[in-house]
Amino acid sequence: MKARAAYEWQKLYEEAILATNRTHLPGLIVAAQAVIEERTVQLRCDGGGNPEEQQALADAEAGLRILIKEIS
Repeated sequence: MKARAAYEWQKLYEEAILATNRTHLPGLIVAAQAVIEERTVQLRCDGGGNPEEQQALADAEAGLRILIKEIS
């Protein structure tokens, strides 16, 4: 059984992290980065959101940086 994303933006992040087709991976990474950045900006405008989502965003950004290094 697949775990459900706690936040809507995590869906694209999970697609990138779990991708097995390296051809599609760069596009998935770009899409995940965009949605993470969009959510980060939204939270800044809304007073910061909750600490759990802030940490999840930071973890996702770190995960994508590692993924980018692995495919470079």
